[in-house]
Amino acid sequence: MRALHVIDTLGRGGAEQVLTTLLPELARQGCPADVAVLRAPYDLQDELQAAGISVYRLGACHKWNLPRRAVQIAKLARSLGADVVHAHLYFPAVSVALMRRLGLSRAKCFVTFHNLAYAGANRAGLGLSAKKALASWLYPRGFETMFGCSRAVADHYQYALNLSRVEVLNNPIDLSKLPIGRGSGQAVPRIVVPGRLVSEKGHDVLNQALTKLKTPVDVVFAGGGPLQDRLARDNPAVRITGTLDHAELLDQVAQADLVVVPSRYEGFGLATLEAMALARPIVATNVGGLPEVIGDSGLLVPSEDPAVLANAIETLLSDSDLRASLGSQAQARAQQFSAPVIAARLLGYYHGHPKEGQL
Repeated sequence: MRALHVIDTLGRGGAEQVLTTLLPELARQGCPADVAVLRAPYDLQDELQAAGISVYRLGACHKWNLPRRAVQIAKLARSLGADVVHAHLYFPAVSVALMRRLGLSRAKCFVTFHNLAYAGANRAGLGLSAKKALASWLYPRGFETMFGCSRAVADHYQYALNLSRVEVLNNPIDLSKLPIGRGSGQAVPRIVVPGRLVSEKGHDVLNQALTKLKTPVDVVFAGGGPLQDRLARDNPAVRITGTLDHAELLDQVAQADLVVVPSRYEGFGLATLEAMALARPIVATNVGGLPEVIGDSGLLVPSEDPAVLANAIETLLSDSDLRASLGSQAQARAQQFSAPVIAARLLGYYHGHPKEGQL
């Protein structure tokens, strides 16, 4: 069996990072995989190719020229002898579904939904309505199976697009590539907040919570984004790293004494899972896929509540034994999301005999 995974770009986003973890493991388990990418950026292409994954840049065309994309994908799948075509994110998904609906390929078709695409700020209007209507028409007969990376994401798409069933296939983590979680080693505890500096990540709420803390802390926002300048003005004491590659982000998280995830929306929380695997104690908001990932191995708080967030942070800062206990529990729980486990579950679907249930 051979799989062709189709994705919009190879930028350093969560869905793209999943491919760098999942596809080499699929190959190890007997399913070689290739990647078709629709457009730039191609940041992760070298990493994929170094792992033995071939990357094919499809010819340029307008993103809404779906028939041309469908033909391109079908031709590539046929030339590679792909038995499976697996789409990630919106334009790859509608293109692959159209390919299937037009009978251009005999390959089994799958899609993974990676985010809460129809929730949150700036997610309304005519353009979004048109995208939803097209997806609602194409998807039901366009895919063998549809996956959400968490139950929250699966339910979100079922409701938003009126789909009958969306399975759960959690994001994988490559435990072999992680550094050692070592903490900061400094007298003042270090809080690390991994993630892009965008409204959905809730850094502004954390800034409010920090003003309520009694314990002195060193705070690092590990990431960059459009809110970087504003957040720096709001709290000059916070260190903002700017955009990091994956290894640099992991190194920042490894040095945390406490990881805080104050998100307003979060489909899965891959950076949170990586912090868990590094045995970092976590305070996170009880939104989206975060409670599914964290379980009982961290402290969960409501979003948009600086006082409760500050109290949870203070609770962990004042109790080193609790921090160590939660870190150990988190590390043990992260094993359930290892790449071999997730790849084996996906292969069950590819072969037509999936195992029931989710992690």
